[in-house]
Amino acid sequence: MYNVMIVDDEIMIKKGLSKLIGDSPYGFRISGEAEDGDEALALWEKEPADLIITDISMPVMDGLEFIREVRKNGGYRDFIRLRRICLCPARTAVWRCRLLVKAG
Repeated sequence: MYNVMIVDDEIMIKKGLSKLIGDSPYGFRISGEAEDGDEALALWEKEPADLIITDISMPVMDGLEFIREVRKNGGYRDFIRLRRICLCPARTAVWRCRLLVKAG
């Protein structure tokens, strides 16, 4: 069983991802959900997940800073790079996509 943390400030996105992951036959379970990177970091420090799905643009601490903090605190060394999985909505700025690639 793989533990999955979902980090997103939009409730419908979290609900949709939770349903998809919860219904998956591949052994994933939702171990935690957070509204922003700050909340996610506190949750991760209590119970690290095997997989983190995070939004980029969130209040308090965005997804990029959350990734940096997890790495800095001895967490995951590898993140799936943007160029492999990115679905950038039209409102996503190009500079933000570049930051994601740089963050790893």
